[in-house]
Amino acid sequence: MSKNEILSSAMAEAEITKLVERKSVIADSITEKRSAFEESDVETRDTILNEVEEMEKEASQIDSDVEELRSIKAKFEEQESRMDLIKNVTADVVEARNEATKSNVLDTPEYRQAYVDMIRNNDMKGVQQILRDDPVYGMATSNDNVPVPTVWQSYVETAWYNYGKFSRMVSKSYVQGYLSIPLEASATGAVVHTEKADAPTEEEIVLGLIEIKPAMIKKWIDCGTFA
Repeated sequence: MSKNEILSSAMAEAEITKLVERKSVIADSITEKRSAFEESDVETRDTILNEVEEMEKEASQIDSDVEELRSIKAKFEEQESRMDLIKNVTADVVEARNEATKSNVLDTPEYRQAYVDMIRNNDMKGVQQILRDDPVYGMATSNDNVPVPTVWQSYVETAWYNYGKFSRMVSKSYVQGYLSIPLEASATGAVVHTEKADAPTEEEIVLGLIEIKPAMIKKWIDCGTFA
């Protein structure tokens, strides 16, 4: 079977099985030829060598074909999985998803334009009207309670988390937390000890401990605040 005739992962697997079985037969045949080689004369050995070399070439081609078929099988499996997911989505689910997308007023061009007008002209009428008429929000807004358009919020989140355009302006220092360092808090003074002199009196020492415990300084920024 040619590769163009393979139309599913199951067909690819069947073809792989056939090739693996054929390689097993070749391996057995080569083993038999080796035994015959030891008991053959010079002319017969040439014939056996030619046959074994052809078998080896076929086995090498089988390895290459099996590797290619496994790649084709993996691609079929990926496509079949994607198709299964599509078939499992009912018309009702798709319709509900579309309705949910339509109801997101923060992701509409009209709201984005109204938001821009509000910033430029300090005029909230357009934003207030859109939010008041929307069935999801249905609310009046004040100067300190205006939702940011969805796409803008995504831009800010991407810039912060992925590119650090805002975080680069924040100085940060890192110190290992839960660190304990023993130290000498107090002790009797040291003395000079000369050779053959009496041993000094054992000193009294009081040990202390320095502890570094982690703490965080936080500041919450509301991207929806307008002043």
